[in-house]
Amino acid sequence: MKTLSHNQIRTWRNCKRQYGFGYVQLRVPRKTPTPLLVGRSWDDCLQEWWQGEGAQDRLLRAAKVAMHEGDPFARAKLCAMLIGYSAMWGDVPCRLIATQVEFTVPIVHPVTGAVHPECNLTGFIDAVAEIDGRLVVVESKSSGEDITLGSAFWRRVAVMDPQVSTYLPAARALGYDVRDCIYDVARKPELRPKKDETPDAFQERIVLDMHARPEWYFQRQTLVRLEREEREHALDVWHFADEIVSASRTGRYPRNPDQCQKFGRACDYAPVCAGEASLDDPHLFKDAAKRERKDNAGTNSARPAA
Repeated sequence: MKTLSHNQIRTWRNCKRQYGFGYVQLRVPRKTPTPLLVGRSWDDCLQEWWQGEGAQDRLLRAAKVAMHEGDPFARAKLCAMLIGYSAMWGDVPCRLIATQVEFTVPIVHPVTGAVHPECNLTGFIDAVAEIDGRLVVVESKSSGEDITLGSAFWRRVAVMDPQVSTYLPAARALGYDVRDCIYDVARKPELRPKKDETPDAFQERIVLDMHARPEWYFQRQTLVRLEREEREHALDVWHFADEIVSASRTGRYPRNPDQCQKFGRACDYAPVCAGEASLDDPHLFKDAAKRERKDNAGTNSARPAA
């Protein structure tokens, strides 16, 4: 039985050839883009943050993780984000139930009720927690986009974000009585170090900017999924699974030139698709026996009591 994750399906939607390179031939770029490194570091910090009790304890726990960041200015930015995040949310009443909740669930056709014969859906939920007296799924993000209320970011995720549409029914399948998802977003600072500025001064400048406009940097919104919205998402997943299975039989993974340039940078596989580089070049690519980072992470999770 093949297992599909959110990242695999997202890559499939974006570019079939990229999927083939990364998830079939298991060759991934040797250098990880900086935005992804920041996002991963933030995820690691928040895993520890959620274990704490109150703003100060949470901040101290997460800061210990941030200290592993080797670049002093990247570390200063990460610590500033944690200070602002903890000031914003650290004292919100919350009882952690589980973090990094692993799930593997069948892909079910929402019309016929059939179970997909060749694929399951797998992943990790960032956290399940009791916030303001209700049990919720927590999905945490760092973003370079405008996350203020009314922005295009929230118009996109409010109804169609596939992780929310996946994690809510997955949590219920594990026995958690959840209806809501707290979508927790931190905006990555755009400030850059000034000439001769020390990391400590850089961190302080970011913290002051966060204090002046906290809502620009930190947002939490409660998202729900109506029955028809979950049905539409389930249909999408079913058909993506069919397409992936079909491609695995034919060995054909078409290119999508519209995705060769995204977020101001070229796709790492673009030179290979253009015939200018080889997927076997050890300076550009490496083997990835386990492609999914979160889907292979260690867990600290608990199932609901029977």
